[in-house]
Amino acid sequence: MKTHERAAPPRGDGRSGGGLDADVQQQVAELNLRGIGVLRAALAAGAAGCESARPAPGPGPGPGAGPGPGPAPAPGAGVRAGRAGRRPERARVAGAAGFPAAIRELGSQWLGLDEGAQLRLAGCPYLLFELDFSAASWAAALPPRSVQEAARDERSGVAAGCAGAAASPFACNDGYAFARLLLHYAWHVVRATPNAAAFVLGAPPTAFEPLRTLGLARVEAIAALAGSLVRLRWDQEPLIWEAWLGAAVRGDPEQLWVSQRRGLQRIAGACREVAYA
Repeated sequence: MKTHERAAPPRGDGRSGGGLDADVQQQVAELNLRGIGVLRAALAAGAAGCESARPAPGPGPGPGAGPGPGPAPAPGAGVRAGRAGRRPERARVAGAAGFPAAIRELGSQWLGLDEGAQLRLAGCPYLLFELDFSAASWAAALPPRSVQEAARDERSGVAAGCAGAAASPFACNDGYAFARLLLHYAWHVVRATPNAAAFVLGAPPTAFEPLRTLGLARVEAIAALAGSLVRLRWDQEPLIWEAWLGAAVRGDPEQLWVSQRRGLQRIAGACREVAYA
């Protein structure tokens, strides 16, 4: 059963998927699931790094000292705690200070996703991660030698970023591999299923037109820069993701659909603005 769930992650909203080909839906869900895994791993690594950097506890209080601080709160207590009738405080994860707001402020929620919640979140008809197509177009216009040099510089920065606080959860080897995969998939979609590309990729057709004209060898060369081209969609808007993550954890089909629909409305609005600009 677990293998079946991995092969075809459920959307969890009880709806058909808007007429997309079943293979496309499965590919998108699998990419979303992989991206979620990279994001969670980066958060976990940041938390572990900060934990190991903490100084060892000093000696206990001496004679006559007052009572200690008491037992440590249970995991997640900061999220559950709060005055009645007020939104609980978001629990940040140490080591994620440089991450975008929707990741930094909801770190504990991302790490708290169990396998079922990850599958429900991933089961979206469009990608939850976006590519910077303008940067890809810029890279496509560079001579091959310049692309290689830029890629070498970026990989050096990625290696340094993994040793410290990175500005993106994708600034590490796993994130680089995911971004490269995402770029190749985008190239495939805009060539093989152009009618679905805007919906799946969440961008107007004019944005990825330069990508469509490239050959596979050129795409592979640009993929060396993929680490700087990918990010979580709406990564500066924690409210969007707070509701979405909560629906995935609860297994709430209606709220999952509401979150997906809000994202779709934003994508449609962005495409319309470009069309009428």
